[in-house]
Amino acid sequence: SATCVVNSTISLPRVNIEDVSLICPGQVSSCAGGTLPGYEVHTYQTTTTLAGTCPDWVFSYSSCCRYSTITNSQNPGSSSIYFESKLNNSSGACNDSPQFLSPLLFYACINQPYNISHSVIELDGDSVVYRLAEPLSAATIPIAYTAPYTLNYPFSTVTTSVSFDTTNGQLSFTPDIGQIGLFDIIAAEYRNGVLVGEVRRAGVLNVINCGTNQPVSIDEVITVNDQGSPVSQGLSTEF
Repeated sequence: SATCVVNSTISLPRVNIEDVSLICPGQVSSCAGGTLPGYEVHTYQTTTTLAGTCPDWVFSYSSCCRYSTITNSQNPGSSSIYFESKLNNSSGACNDSPQFLSPLLFYACINQPYNISHSVIELDGDSVVYRLAEPLSAATIPIAYTAPYTLNYPFSTVTTSVSFDTTNGQLSFTPDIGQIGLFDIIAAEYRNGVLVGEVRRAGVLNVINCGTNQPVSIDEVITVNDQGSPVSQGLSTEF
């Protein structure tokens, strides 16, 4: 916090490791000694006391380096991964940060529609606004995109455009080539019109050739919850 003139480092112990590799039953990922791409979620946790009520708390983490095979950024192999959350507790009120619902494991298929929600749970009832953000290598230092990619066009697509809904975090497009692209999403929470916090998601999207595998589609009315609410092709629903 610049306002409170506080700049400190906190050590967080690791409390859990979870293998979340996207593999089929019987397959073995690189996390368990296999050859298929593997992913783990490492959870670090601690309790700390803030030095005061300030409008500009920043909690950040950085580690070097990113994948050298990333295709939408300049010199990714020499850039650190950096993400942060922000807190404005100047009012003295308690606050729970928004929590993203979907896991941070993203694959897409060439020439197939890609739709994923980056929506959050907001326990305090605050209003949430979403936005795409430039990936960072350090605080306030963005990673430069490689042309033709930009903040609002981070992936190569069939329509040369990407759709992002700022009200629910829905990211939609159809990729046209294999690629590995960086993208960041920020969920900002407002209370009575005042920004009280932000969380940043640092993402990487892998676009691969899925062959003849096609996404599941809904072509008839089905029951999706215990109230019997139906959903049919072409309609949206909430879970």
